This record gives sequence, structure tokens and C-alpha cells, in this order.
Amino acid sequence: MIHWQPEQGKGVDDLLFNQGKKAFDYYYEKALPLEIWKAREFTQLTYAAEVELNCRYLPSLDIPNTAKLIGVKSANGTGKTEALAKIVREAIAHNQKVLVIGHRIKLVEQLCQRFGLPYVTDIKENYLEQPLGYGLCIDSLHENSQAKFNPEDWRDALVIIDEIEQVIWHGLNSETCTNNRVAILKCFKKLIQTNLDSNGKIFVADADLSNVSLDYLIKLSGIDIKPFIIKNYWKPSQKETWSGYHYPETTPKRFLQNLVEHIREGGKPFVCLSAQKITSKWGTQTLELYLKKQFPTANILRIDSQSLTDPNHPAYQCITKLNDILINYDIVLSSPAIETGLSIDIKGHFTSVWCLAQGVQTPTSVIQSLGRIRENIPRHLWLATYGFNRVGNGATSIPNLLTSGHRLTNLNIRLLQKSDLESLDDLDIGFQAESLLCWGKIAVRINAQMIHYRETIIQNLQIRNHSINLAVKKRNNTKKRIKKNDKNLSQSHNNLIEAIEEVRQKNHQLDCQKIAKSQDLNDLKYQALKRSLIKTNKERRQLKKYDLQRRYGIPVTPKLVALDNAGWYQKIRLHYFLTKGRNYLADRDTIIAKKLIDQGQGSIFLPGFNRSQFGAIIGTMEVLGIPVLLKDINRKLINTDTDLLEMAKLAINNRQDIKTIMGIGIAKNASPITIIRRFLDKI
Repeated sequence: MIHWQPEQGKGVDDLLFNQGKKAFDYYYEKALPLEIWKAREFTQLTYAAEVELNCRYLPSLDIPNTAKLIGVKSANGTGKTEALAKIVREAIAHNQKVLVIGHRIKLVEQLCQRFGLPYVTDIKENYLEQPLGYGLCIDSLHENSQAKFNPEDWRDALVIIDEIEQVIWHGLNSETCTNNRVAILKCFKKLIQTNLDSNGKIFVADADLSNVSLDYLIKLSGIDIKPFIIKNYWKPSQKETWSGYHYPETTPKRFLQNLVEHIREGGKPFVCLSAQKITSKWGTQTLELYLKKQFPTANILRIDSQSLTDPNHPAYQCITKLNDILINYDIVLSSPAIETGLSIDIKGHFTSVWCLAQGVQTPTSVIQSLGRIRENIPRHLWLATYGFNRVGNGATSIPNLLTSGHRLTNLNIRLLQKSDLESLDDLDIGFQAESLLCWGKIAVRINAQMIHYRETIIQNLQIRNHSINLAVKKRNNTKKRIKKNDKNLSQSHNNLIEAIEEVRQKNHQLDCQKIAKSQDLNDLKYQALKRSLIKTNKERRQLKKYDLQRRYGIPVTPKLVALDNAGWYQKIRLHYFLTKGRNYLADRDTIIAKKLIDQGQGSIFLPGFNRSQFGAIIGTMEVLGIPVLLKDINRKLINTDTDLLEMAKLAINNRQDIKTIMGIGIAKNASPITIIRRFLDKI
């Protein structure tokens, strides 16, 4: 599908007449495949708006009593939270219960603070007066959680779900919900039904509110309900929009060089990063150490999920007081821990925002992280050309995605039936079709965005009226300055990328050594520490060592820690079941399947169930002859070998199924050696 700006012409003939063949050729080269173009419809909101606004800040919302499901679509920074806070205060004044649901603890805690409600963990059983409501993460929306959640308790209540698009996706797909997903989805459906069948109201809000989330809630309710939509069309004016500078290179080298130069010239940047792990070259921890070596007198604050919960770190629990704390720092490095629902309103302190997006977050998350700083200061962007975290088999059409998923489920069930798993007789694989359909819609939306990652982010920023231009290359002596000031790094590493990699390696090695030397925990201390939301670095290392001891059953050494960080456990586990442990594979899959079936009381959510099973993965590798190749380690493999050519032909002919089962993409013209390498990378 070819698309262009409306002002360039209504039809293709107008485009050619107004802009010429050169413009047509340009848009033709950028044309989207039909599936990807169709997937974009899942970002749209086409429900008619009952209230249409064009306000910098949302006014008080006048909602009729007849409205039950209320959706608010308004840009970030337009006061959605404050508008909801007024509604909550009115509900509490009338003794109406209020339930706030989110997908991140810190975000929900901050919302509760704004709303005058406790977070669920703050409620004590011995309170003389129980509060009229509370907030919780969707992870706790089941009866076995600390909340002991019962949907019937929220009849006639006011339910608030901010960032609804992300909350729903978290409930449907996040790893933290895996063990209780069926229970969570059952409770969520019952909550929607109970609330809308009573005198309750449900408010959902999102800057990117779409038909997908509203359709899902309506389907869950089981009633034909018309949502009451409030749509704020406000967009920032030219004075309020950012000047964005996009770095088109394939690596962030120039982006980082300019960041260092900006700091050296007295700039105070707020830096948004995609990762925090110590193994990540572009993560918060690595860049923090590098910049501390470069600028030893600068005040640098790292904000990520670890620092926020470490009582010994200056970022500890700073989320609710960012405006007071950040003004004390010259450089702030943030992970996605503060990408959503937070507003940093400091004026005249930060001089720029820098965003390095590796393709891990969704484009929506990247855009939200760029908007945390409300002030109109320059934005500098380095964006991966494509994203990595695709869902399922990466399909961009719902039939392809769901059909392949159903086929994989049926295959996994057939394999389990061979082990005589009794629970399969009454297994409900059609559990909540509406939840599976919603999962599919959001999945293809994400997959389509990931294929055109950089372009999607830039286009969405431009739609919001922000100006995004190429970052102009400038001649300077950055490299010389870096080399002159970088006394703590090897003199031979005068290249910035190499210098950062050296910092990463040294930091990682030191951390591996500290983990190996950590004090051993007994089972009781481990369980207590595991449950605690507050952990020091020392305690995190103790937990890691305990996990490694139980996982591998051998002494924990720095080398073992490094291997585990590189994903060694997942590889040797598959290798084991492919070779020596083949006879135990059915038992392994049966135990895990039975656990999921028991947790779901006879029901399973297909995407999570498929991810839990190894049978189809091992079977695929056996059909392709991978175990045979492993037995002859001295064989020299050549692309022209007859058996390898047959294997390659089989793999290419079934590449769609292999993508679904293994997560491996195989090109139509892939050589036998290339295909073998893709499979061997898994073990």
C-alpha cells in the first residue's frame, strides 16, 4: 500500500500532477505490504466521541449517570490523571468504592498517592476502618494473591484503568502473569461483568486508546454497551513541540559521541535507554560507569528497576518525588522503569533529552519515554531500524498468527496424549476466545511496528507535531578529547565504542566475581529475600548465587555466572532433552502442562501453554536430523553434501511452521550451513 500526506493530493493522479513522478517513485519505494498496512488499523479509535475537546489540559469531566464504560483519549501531559483524580474524589465523597488497576507497581503507587488511596500492600488487616478502595497491579487480580481479590467486592464501584492498552497487554502476555494468567483473566472478566451489571462505572484512559481495548472490554462484559468516549484533539503548538534530531547510522556511535560532547560543553541531559542489565553495552549500568570515568565531578543518577528498590541507592523510591530529586543531578540515565504514566515538570534544568532505542521496547513505549520531560527542549534519537521482540511467529495478520498458534497447540496436545495425561480429556483449549483475539490484535500491531521500528517511531512523533530532522554531522575533535580525558581506560581504546565495551566487560567480570563470592543463603532466608520488594546489590547477588546453585548443582564460579548471563541454561536444557535426556522429555512437558491446567482449573491460555512445551521443538530438530549431526562432531560440513541439501529443502518448505515452533526465521535461499547454524544457536 502506498500512502502520502493528504495535502500532496487526494488520489495517485493528484500526487503525480502536484508532486511529479519523482515523488511517486519515492512513496512507491516506501510502500507497505498489505498485511502490515492492515495491522495499523488496530491503532485506531473509530468509536464516535460523545465529548470532543481541543484543550491543553482536560477540564472537569461531566459524565452522565447513564454512562457505564468511559474512555478518555488525550495526549500525554494533558492532565488525564488530574481529571481522573477529581472523579475519584467525588466517588469517595459519595462513599463509592474505588479500584485502580495498573501494570507497574511504582506507577500504581503514584496514581494512588494522587487519588488519596492506599496501594494494596499498604492495607493492614487490623485497620479499624478499611479504606473505600485501593490500587493494585493486574498481576494480583486473582484470589490467591496478596490482595485475595474477589470481583464481587467491587459491585457498584468505580474502576480506574490508566494506560489501558499496556495494562491489557501486560495481563495477556507478560511473564510475570504466567503462572496465574488464567485466574487473572477469569477475575478480570468477572470484574467487568459484575461492575457493568450494577451501578458501577469503568474509566479507561490512554493517549493511544484504540478500538482494540474497548472492543475487548465490551466482549468481556457480555452486554451490548456503547462506550462514552471523550476525545481531546489537542496537539502541541510550534512553540511547545520538540526539535528532534535523528541519527540514521546503523550504530549509535555518533549519537554517543555527541552526547559526550554535549556534556563536556556544560549540557545537562536526560538519557532514555532500553536496558539496565550489566551485560548490556548500552544499558544504564554500563553508561553510568563510563560517564563517571569521563566526568568524575558530575552528579549522575541512574534510575532503573534495581536502583529504585535498593535502599542504598540515591534513586531509591524516587518515583513519587522526581521533580524534587532530579534537579540535583547533572546527568540522569533512565531505563523503561519510568516510561509510562510519569510527568517530570522541571523547567530550566535539563538542556536536552537523548533516547537510545535498541528495538526492545515497543514504539509506543519509546515515544512515552521521550515525553516524560514535559519541557520543550531538544530531543536526540538513535533508533534501531527494526525491533527484536516480536510476538508469536512474528506474523502481521491475525489469521496467520492465531491459526499457527492453534496448530502448535494441537501438536503439543497430541504429544502429551502419548504420555497418558488424564487432564487432557476435559481440557478447555477454547478458554476466553475474546482474550485470545485481543492478544492476536495487539500482537500483530506490535509485529508490524517492529518490522518498521525506526520509521514507526519517527512517523508517530511527526503526527504529534514534533519536528524530526537528521542530526547534522559536525567536524570536531571529540575523539582527541575523549582520548585525552579517558585516563582510566586503555590508551589503545581511543574509540568510544571500544571504551564503552571495555567498561562493560570489566563491570561484568567484577559482578560475576562478587556473585561467586557471595554468602550462601539457606532456604528460609532465600524465600524471605525473594518476596521482598526492597533489595540491596549484595542481596541481589546472594539471590543470584542461590538460584545458580539450585539450577546447575555445581560450585558457582565467575565463569558459570557469565555463562548463565549469556543464556547458557536455556541452551543446555534443550541440548539435554535433544540427546541424553530424550526419554525424560515427555515427563517434563507433562508436569508443566499439568501445573498450568491445575492453575487454570481445567483451562489454558494458548500462547502461554505453547511457550511452556518443548516436545514440538525437540521433534522438529529430530526430523531435520540435528541429533545425527551432533553425534559426528568430527565431520566437516559442506553446503553441497546430499543429506544437508535434503535437510535444507525440508526446512525451507516448512519455514513457517519452524518460525512458529522454534522462533527461527529461514530465508527462501538460505544455505544448509546457515540453517544448521540457526538451529545450533538454540543449543
